Amino acid sequence: MHRSGTSMLTRLLNIAGYALPGNLLGANEGNKTGHWEPQFLIDLNQSFLNRIGSDWSDWSEIDFDAIPKDTLSGYQTALQSWARTELGGRSSLVLKEPRSCRLAPPMLAALADEGFETRILVPYRNPLEVAQSLEARDGIALRRGVLMWIRHVLDAERFSRGLPRSFVDYSDLMADWAAELLRISRDVRLDRLSRIDEIAEEADSFISDEHRHHAGDTGTLAAIDYTAGMALTIYRALADLCADPNKAEVMAAFDGLRAQLDEMERLTLPTQRDADRMLAQVQTTLRTLEHEHLDLQVRYEDMTRNVGGIWELHSTVAELNRKNESFISDLSARLAERENAVRMRTDELMQAQSLLSEKVKEINALNARLAEAGSTGQMLQQRLDDAAKRLEESSAEHGLRDEATQARIAQLEEQLTEARAKLEAGLAERSRLETERWQLEQDLMLRLADLEAKLAASQTQIEHLQAERDELVARLATAEQALTETRGRLTETREQLSEA
Repeated sequence: MHRSGTSMLTRLLNIAGYALPGNLLGANEGNKTGHWEPQFLIDLNQSFLNRIGSDWSDWSEIDFDAIPKDTLSGYQTALQSWARTELGGRSSLVLKEPRSCRLAPPMLAALADEGFETRILVPYRNPLEVAQSLEARDGIALRRGVLMWIRHVLDAERFSRGLPRSFVDYSDLMADWAAELLRISRDVRLDRLSRIDEIAEEADSFISDEHRHHAGDTGTLAAIDYTAGMALTIYRALADLCADPNKAEVMAAFDGLRAQLDEMERLTLPTQRDADRMLAQVQTTLRTLEHEHLDLQVRYEDMTRNVGGIWELHSTVAELNRKNESFISDLSARLAERENAVRMRTDELMQAQSLLSEKVKEINALNARLAEAGSTGQMLQQRLDDAAKRLEESSAEHGLRDEATQARIAQLEEQLTEARAKLEAGLAERSRLETERWQLEQDLMLRLADLEAKLAASQTQIEHLQAERDELVARLATAEQALTETRGRLTETREQLSEA
């Protein structure tokens, strides 16, 4: 039976050297030291109960003859395959699963067919303690918990007859585990349980009263109306089975009690099941309403947050609009200033270009004058050369040098000297003007490069400012769209709340 010390007894068997299956259900709030039962067997038994219309918390008799053969054989085949695999090459295998009390007939038959020599240990506990534990863990009513205890105990006793078995009182196991293991060893011939000295240290460290949360006695059972009859009678008789697992008087008494329980089931269980179904429907409806209430509450909280978010978003948008207008105004002023600076730089450039044009014209006029002076000098030089030639010819012919000729020669030489001086002066002036023109061109080129660089920087800054303005306009549009969507969701939520 559930909550009856089965986990403690299973662990003691394991400490003594008897093997457990793999993949055990571990510790949890229901049992902080571990359940020591295989998850596969839990799932297999619960699935079988579900298929035959029962449950682990049911206290009804199972009519195995009414179960379809394929359902029963499928269950037994799965059990045999799993048990065979888990046993492997080991000599023992401890199977602990509380549902086995009611499912013992097909389980024992399947294990016997597989060649297992089964020994039965039936730990039991005060029915009120069990019912209180089930109530705390699973919310099962105390009366139903007592009925579950009665069914599980009577079925476990009935179905284990004819096999080596031993009954174990949870209170006695807590009080003196060593004595109880020695008695179990004698009842079912498990020799390792008698080696108390070998397991004492580990067993003592495992067993602790702090894990026992509910305790009762026969006096308490006798004082409660729904435990003073059948439950108290069974609990007292189990002590006789501890002393003699096959005491005939007790087995006969249990047969009578089991018949009474079956009759009680037939009288009350259909009504109880109807009530359980109605209660389940009410609980389902209640859970649905609770979920709807929680959903509405969450939606209301979301709506409240959305309203606050809308006002916050509205304030944010207003602040963005204000900053955007201020920025656009500042940007427009800066653009106007930059455009004005560009115009001024352009005017300066045009003036410089005009000045350069004038200087070029002056240089061209000077070049023309220089060319004219050069031409005049060449003409005078030619005339001088011609005169000298004629003089030489005349001198050679006549051998005479008169004063008039000498004077003319001197005059011509003087004119030539003057022409040469003018030519040299013109060439010097031309060189000066060309140097001045080159310097002016260099200065203009530098100023032009500076103006172009400043113009490019101004254009880059203007483009950057325009990009910032475009980004602000986009952010403003996004914020306005989010505000519109949020207002739409708020309207939809209000309509849904109104409909609810």
